[in-house]
Amino acid sequence: MDQGIILVATSNCAPLDLYRNGLKRDNFMPFIRLIEQRTDVTHLDSEKDYRRGGMLDPDLYITPETGKVSCRLDKLWNNLSDDAEESFQLGTKINLTRKGRAIRGTFDTLCKGALAASDYLDLARNYDLFYLDAVPVIAERDFDAARRFILLIDTLYDEGRALVIEADGHPEELYQSSALSSEFRRTISRLYEMSGPNWPPPSKAN
Repeated sequence: MDQGIILVATSNCAPLDLYRNGLKRDNFMPFIRLIEQRTDVTHLDSEKDYRRGGMLDPDLYITPETGKVSCRLDKLWNNLSDDAEESFQLGTKINLTRKGRAIRGTFDTLCKGALAASDYLDLARNYDLFYLDAVPVIAERDFDAARRFILLIDTLYDEGRALVIEADGHPEELYQSSALSSEFRRTISRLYEMSGPNWPPPSKAN
């Protein structure tokens, strides 16, 4: 390594696991080999997940055990502000609802629709509060929906956005497949943090 410049990068997985199951991953392999050849890789592991230090707030993460989920989410949405509710479209087929700087959509709309990373980033940079309805236990066959859900949560987390979510189970119950299990562990951890009393932290709050 040349003296004078030291680059430190972090990742949730080892270099060989980067972009696993990704489209045309073979094209990405030369870059992975380059990382392994030119960097020192250090594995930092802790048995404790510090994001999961508290309980899920029942007004931020709503499950059937906390009451009738749709009614609860509707009440929170209706009491949100005096701003007029309006429907709008993202692209040609994605129907969403907004009130001021808050936005609401279903899992099917946001995670099964034809949305890309740039769409999620655009939403996260234009709205502060996200209401996500009807998140199911994601079936193994719904690989693309699971991948988009992970991407959506990652984007909202990285942008420090607030989230109110209605789901059929606790975060660790939402995905049972092994295909994206590594990536979904990060999603579980982030959902706990985003549904706790200290979210967003000062470093992420606008």
